[in-house]
Amino acid sequence: NSGCTWTASVPSGVTWITLNPASGSGSGGVGYSIAANTGAARSTTITVVGTAVTVEQDSPRIAPIR
Repeated sequence: NSGCTWTASVPSGVTWITLNPASGSGSGGVGYSIAANTGAARSTTITVVGTAVTVEQDSPRIAPIR
């Protein structure tokens, strides 16, 4: 429905994912960007209109020094 509003969100405190746009009306898509991971593996969810999608990011891989 073109008049229905929707929102997308990540849990409070998750700063490594940015949603754009995080809300809108009618049909559309949600874009996201994920910051480079410099620490341990991490996981969270993106929720759009009540549907959760899991996002997982491995820790960085460092080549051995030879």
